[in-house]
Amino acid sequence: MVLRFFSFFFYYFGIADMSEQLSIYALAIRTLDGAAPKTVALDYLIDNKVPVAKSYTSTRNDDDFRVVLARIENAAEVIEKGAYTPARPTDWQCSLKWCGFFRSCRFAKQPKTMNLGGPQ
Repeated sequence: MVLRFFSFFFYYFGIADMSEQLSIYALAIRTLDGAAPKTVALDYLIDNKVPVAKSYTSTRNDDDFRVVLARIENAAEVIEKGAYTPARPTDWQCSLKWCGFFRSCRFAKQPKTMNLGGPQ
């Protein structure tokens, strides 16, 4: 199995080893098929004068699955408790346009309104 993600911006040595997404996909395959894939990979297109394709491969084992399951369980616990870490007010997603909870979020800096005349 090879998972293909293309990017012009972000790649580094070891990215396939650290990818939680690849761990989750490999765990899903192991759960559905009874065996984990032998390798997982990320493919990148590097924007040079002549574009270069790079492939970063890795493997997954029970230790990787234990770690990713612990992270998933922690995320589920946070969601159940509603114990979210708020985004910084300068983050793009902390805005009326991008966040569905913006108006009700106690951490969101709400837009200021100004009366420009007339009755108050």
